[in-house]
Amino acid sequence: LIQSIVTLLAHENTAIQLPAVRLLGNILTGDEIQTQTVLDIPQFLHSLRNLILSRNIEISKECCWSISNVVAGSIK
Repeated sequence: LIQSIVTLLAHENTAIQLPAVRLLGNILTGDEIQTQTVLDIPQFLHSLRNLILSRNIEISKECCWSISNVVAGSIK
């Protein structure tokens, strides 16, 4: 399922991209296993990079939020 969502990041329609990046951002707020599952998909970071560089401010903001969820880690 996560692979399918990551694939939607490359969709040409921003109305598809935005919910996909929001959903992945929510998954990335989960535990280490959930975060690693998303990061293990090879095209995830590449797609996120492309979306950050897009001219859509809302999508770029959501991508940055997703990255902040990854780098924040979890409390142990």
